[in-house]
Amino acid sequence: MFCLIPPGKLKSSESDNRLTRDAVASGLMLGLSMVDHLIFTDNGYYSYQDEGLI
Repeated sequence: MFCLIPPGKLKSSESDNRLTRDAVASGLMLGLSMVDHLIFTDNGYYSYQDEGLI
C-alpha cells in the first residue's frame, strides 16, 4: 500500500494511521499480513514497518 502526500511532509497523518490499522485488521480476517505501508515525498519516504508500526 502507498500514499502520495504533499512535498516536504515526511510523517503519517491520522487518516494514514487509521487506513493502515483498518487494512491490517481486514487482512488478518482474511489470513493475510501487511508487509508495509509507505508514504513517499520529495524528501524521502515514511515506512510504517521501519517505525515499528506494522
